[in-house]
This record gives sequence, C-alpha cells and structure tokens, in this order.
Amino acid sequence: MTKVVYGKTYDRFYLEISGHAYPEYGDTGTQSEQDGSESTAVCAAISILALSAGQMLGEMDANGEFSSCSITLDDGYALFDITPSDAEVSGKTEVIFEVMMGGINYLEENYPYLVTVE
Repeated sequence: MTKVVYGKTYDRFYLEISGHAYPEYGDTGTQSEQDGSESTAVCAAISILALSAGQMLGEMDANGEFSSCSITLDDGYALFDITPSDAEVSGKTEVIFEVMMGGINYLEENYPYLVTVE
C-alpha cells in the first residue's frame, strides 16, 4: 500500500509518499489487482506525479525561489519539504502540490486498497 501524508501551513508545504501500490495482506480485490496490473498502473501514476513535481520544484529551487527546499525521490519513497521565499512563489508552489494531490486523491478514491492519504 502507498501511504501519503500531506500538510500545508501558511509558509510550508510537506508531502511524504511511502511504499509501493500493492494491496496489504488479507485485502481482496479484482483479478487484475491480483495479477498486478492495477498495482503497476497505480504505482506508475504516483511515480510520474512525484517525478514531475520534483522536476518543477527543483527548477524553482535552482532559481532561488525557496527559503528552504528538501526533495528526496527514491524507489518507493518521495519527500517534499518546501518553504517558499514569498507569497508569489507560495502561490506557484501551491498549484504544483494541488495538482499532485488531485491525482493522488483520485487514485485513493478509485483504488483505496492500494493508496491511502493521511
């Protein structure tokens, strides 16, 4: 199961994604879940969301738009801890996180045995 923790304060964005989109032991599901095709598709979707956001946020960091920026992208794990430098940058950053969380929330709604948002 992929677990997602998202938090936002007035000046900080935090998102942690951990685990692969495999059902937890004892979960039942469709044949496609059992053969792995749903797990593979959901994992790929989450990965592309995280990698795309990482690319955009990394470029913003390289341009000096953040007071602090920590981005970790590993196999089965992603962490974003971002503090924008001003209100304008905060707005741009929020759009990136909203798009990413929109995709993740869609996946949670349609594949609750593979993705959970806390």
